[in-house]
Amino acid sequence: MANSRSPSMVSRARQRMLKILATRERDLEDAVTVVRSLASRIDMDLIERELEALAIEISDHDVMGRWQRAQGRLPKGLLT
Repeated sequence: MANSRSPSMVSRARQRMLKILATRERDLEDAVTVVRSLASRIDMDLIERELEALAIEISDHDVMGRWQRAQGRLPKGLLT
């Protein structure tokens, strides 16, 4: 569900989405922290679609696997 967001919040969400692409474990934790704190204010459907598109474009990196690992660290029901 899309909510009105400030440009800076959208930019931060995009930056953190890119953390999913990084290989360091700390980057994955950063992404989890942002999703946890902004879950009610970011468009998770959009992030899912963007990650799926990136997974196709960057086939030699496990984008969706990283995202699934991040989701596994979130409290149950946070993204519903």
